[in-house]
Amino acid sequence: MPKEDNKQTSVSPGTGPHGGVFAARAFDFEAGAREDGAAFMAVMIFTAAGQPVYIDPLIPSMLGYEAGDPELLNPSTILANPHDHSAFVAELRQNGAVKDFETSLKRADGRIVPASVNVHKMEIGGSAHVVVMLQSVDGSRIRQQQSDARYHLIFNSVPVGITITDTQGNFYAFNPALNEMLGFTDAEFRDMKSDAVYRSKADRKRFVDILTREKTVRNFETVFVRKDGRAIHVLLNSDIIGFGSLQNAMFSSVRDITPLKSIEAELIKERDFSEAVLDTSDSLIMVFDRDGIMIRFNKACEKTAGYSLAELQETPFFDLLSPDPQDAKQRIARMIRTRECESFENYWKTRDGRMLLIKWTSAVLKDEDGSDYIVSTGSDITERRKAHEALRTANRELETSLRRLEERNQAISLLADMEGFLQGCRTVEEACTICTQFVQSICPQTSGAVYLIDDLNGTAEPRDTWGDESLSQKRFPFPSCWSIRHGRMNRIDPDHHGMPCPHIRGVNGQFLCVPMEANGKILGILHLSYICDINESLTPADCPPYFEPKLRLITTAAETAALSLSNIMLQETLRQQSIRDPLTGIYNRRYMVESLTRELSRAQREHASVSVLMFDIDTFKDFNDTYGHDGGDALLRLLGDYLRQNTRGEDIICRFGGEEFVVVLPNTRHQDAVLKAEVIRGGISRLEISHLGKPLHNCTVSIGVASYPHNGHTADALLKAADDALYAAKREGRNRVIACACE
Repeated sequence: MPKEDNKQTSVSPGTGPHGGVFAARAFDFEAGAREDGAAFMAVMIFTAAGQPVYIDPLIPSMLGYEAGDPELLNPSTILANPHDHSAFVAELRQNGAVKDFETSLKRADGRIVPASVNVHKMEIGGSAHVVVMLQSVDGSRIRQQQSDARYHLIFNSVPVGITITDTQGNFYAFNPALNEMLGFTDAEFRDMKSDAVYRSKADRKRFVDILTREKTVRNFETVFVRKDGRAIHVLLNSDIIGFGSLQNAMFSSVRDITPLKSIEAELIKERDFSEAVLDTSDSLIMVFDRDGIMIRFNKACEKTAGYSLAELQETPFFDLLSPDPQDAKQRIARMIRTRECESFENYWKTRDGRMLLIKWTSAVLKDEDGSDYIVSTGSDITERRKAHEALRTANRELETSLRRLEERNQAISLLADMEGFLQGCRTVEEACTICTQFVQSICPQTSGAVYLIDDLNGTAEPRDTWGDESLSQKRFPFPSCWSIRHGRMNRIDPDHHGMPCPHIRGVNGQFLCVPMEANGKILGILHLSYICDINESLTPADCPPYFEPKLRLITTAAETAALSLSNIMLQETLRQQSIRDPLTGIYNRRYMVESLTRELSRAQREHASVSVLMFDIDTFKDFNDTYGHDGGDALLRLLGDYLRQNTRGEDIICRFGGEEFVVVLPNTRHQDAVLKAEVIRGGISRLEISHLGKPLHNCTVSIGVASYPHNGHTADALLKAADDALYAAKREGRNRVIACACE
């Protein structure tokens, strides 16, 4: 470059935030301009945002404006043709530089000055800048001086290294900052090629290839080797420019970023350590802003949620992870408002649809810009909560099992007591009462009944009941109960939707019918009803099955009671067979004698009367011979029915033998017995007798009457006296009543 003239003056530092950087000495351009008429060359430097950094003092003086006049920065003011501004801006954007753009400048007094504009982009102080050179078209000598001076100004003033080399690496120009950065003298630079400072020759080749292809290189990092052998990290920015006769000069800025790389390395180390701590932690750690946009999301969070940090940086996390986004927004707003550390539990909805319960602790912090962000640490407690709930459920089930076991033990004890009581029962009524008491004790909230089957009438009749008797019919045809039809229990509850028995009258309840079967015969039905307490929150379907835990005990009670009833009924049958005549159904002679003896003993104690009627069917042999033994049996059965229907309940009727009958009348005086005998005799004589649909002739009877104490004090004496009176009636012509005389 041409050497500077010795005449130097102070140049204004210019305007803008970096004006002090460009404070330097320059030629007296005003003197040069006077020597060469109106010719001039001036430099302006702007930031990439258009803020002025340096304005050459020559510009206001040559264009007739005051220094600092803002009109100098208005293209429509200083350009004669305002469209030129749009043209060279477009060229700058397209090519990255403007070379020899011909235009006209307009002075303040209106005169037009032809000029050429050159614009280059340059990295200065780590920031992009734009250098604008204005020069008159016809001032060649001053243009050369100004060009040299401006390059010297930039080269000597900026704090970054600047070089101009060719593609072979020969140095054509370099500034003092580069000397200081690399430790080489001017002479050493002129004798060396630029690739000598590269630690990696491959980096130099790649840098040149990019610049040759793209005509510009921005922020190219590499390592230079200083003269003392120390390596430094540098950042290169370069453009292809014309420099004198050199058309493809490489105009480059070199910035030493070694301190920054050291700081960066420390920061990276610290960041890597922090990230390693976060990513190796089993805890869920996330950082997000007040809008729910994720800032940090550690590996544990990604693994648990199934979403990556990148996905949660595009969408608020609660829209993806929260089952209730509105609740999450309200919680964030509350934490920011109160600025208190908060612990809570909520659910995460993972990518695969699982719902996980997370326990969080969150705090609100501010960053360097004053913006709020939230740090949350959490842990997945889903399995822990499940285990806790399972333990609670197990404890409840254990408590229920223990309670049921206690109830069962108590019920078994009651069942044993029931069996003991049933063994001591002598009547059906006693057995039914004991059965209902036991069932009521194990099912206290029920109503029910023990029904026994009447084979003669084909009905089921209640023998003992408890609770609300209106829930089931008192008497019904026993085949209508489904438990009788199927021979097994019929259960109606939320788990068993069988056919309700027609005899059930209750609604909104649970019902159970258990057949009472023993020795292959169904003797009756154990029926239970349970009515649920229905309200707005509880429907019949919500009631748990009431009979389920007690079903075994209920069926056992029914079976035990049925067996006891069977034994009692069998004993009663045997007893009846032993004391009743099988043909007529009335008592036999043995029972009559026992009963008469008992009645005589009571009469003696109470000083009462007892009368005996003994009668015989007249000419019964002829009746048999005429109608056969079947006809005779029909007559005997008819007489038995007649006597049952025409005597008192306390009277004792028996078939004494053959065609003879005896009626014992307790608490009956002699004369009353005679009247009763006449009634019986007359009634029998009027009986209409038929057999196999055919009418038979009427029959008559002869009756003898004897009474205590007049005719005897023992059963044998009274029977003997009555028999004697009977034969007296026979002798006197039959069909009459003869009474013993009262002594």
